[in-house]
Amino acid sequence: IFVGVGCGIVVKSCGACGGDDLLAVILSKITKLNISICYFVLDLIIILMSLTYISCVNILYSILTAMISSFIIGVIYNKK
Repeated sequence: IFVGVGCGIVVKSCGACGGDDLLAVILSKITKLNISICYFVLDLIIILMSLTYISCVNILYSILTAMISSFIIGVIYNKK
């Protein structure tokens, strides 16, 4: 929850927290998809590439974390 709130505030003020923030914003503007979907898809790609060295239980927790944080980022980013 705190990751989503922090990143949401930074992205809303035209900043970037890490490497995939800018990519998610660009993808959402090009494809007209919601920014939370773009965040989640990018995070999911990275998480799935980690299947070779991270246990399945930790992958599931990571997916849950990505879902929650991307939803909160979208809510904060789209808030007027």
